Amino acid sequence: NDLYQQCLIIRKQVGDQRGIAHTLNNLARVAIQQEDYVRATDLYQQSLAINQPIGFQYGEYNALMGLGRVAFKQGVGGALTWSRKALPIAHGMQRIPEVLWCIVYMAGMFVQGGQAERAAQLVGLAQQHPAKNSDVHDALTDVMPHLEAALPPEDLAAALEQGKSLELDAVVGELLAEFGQEA
Repeated sequence: NDLYQQCLIIRKQVGDQRGIAHTLNNLARVAIQQEDYVRATDLYQQSLAINQPIGFQYGEYNALMGLGRVAFKQGVGGALTWSRKALPIAHGMQRIPEVLWCIVYMAGMFVQGGQAERAAQLVGLAQQHPAKNSDVHDALTDVMPHLEAALPPEDLAAALEQGKSLELDAVVGELLAEFGQEA
């Protein structure tokens, strides 16, 4: 945390906007680990406010997903909203791990909205995908307990298995269309 603070000071001194936003995202991740969700939200909002005007899509995506993760961890609405905003960015950048990250948090919100089987299928897709990274793994760790609470073990296993046969591009297209966005 101290090193990120020092880094932030230096990046502000040299006027490195992308670097400032990136460091704010890193500080927000630390805040999430410390369960300081108010601070994490503030840091991600600051990052988003920098990334959007300069058109740095990857930074914008990360701030949106961070806000979604905070909302999901707090059990409040909004995670789906942030993921919906992040998905077309990730898809447009053709960054598969980032697309998977969005899908997993969307699945988490679908569980909370009473669509547990659908959510489990999306999680099954992400679990088996070769492009999953540590962010996807963390999202799966956040979402799986909700699925396990929502579905009997045999139903969960069947839905996860069904998800393994889903095509990522088709799922993304369906989600984007569902939320009124273009694939």
